[in-house]
Amino acid sequence: MSLVSASRHLKIAQLLAPADLAALPAEKRKRAVVAMEPNGPPFFRALLAAYEERPGDTCAIGADAAESLGLGVGDEAWVLPLE
Repeated sequence: MSLVSASRHLKIAQLLAPADLAALPAEKRKRAVVAMEPNGPPFFRALLAAYEERPGDTCAIGADAAESLGLGVGDEAWVLPLE
């Protein structure tokens, strides 16, 4: 149950390109389970993604994961930070 309570519904403010992620120092590289609930099957999709918390209820996620989930800047997703 604690994993569910740690999840947050956030707006995606930026997509992090692979080159930008590689340039980050190890202590800044965070991961999260990012999930979305489409209107049709499958009704829940989730991936492990690079993650960065931003001010307000926003975040940045890895561009590769966002593309796989069909998410873009301005979309909302469930985010469970792992670190």
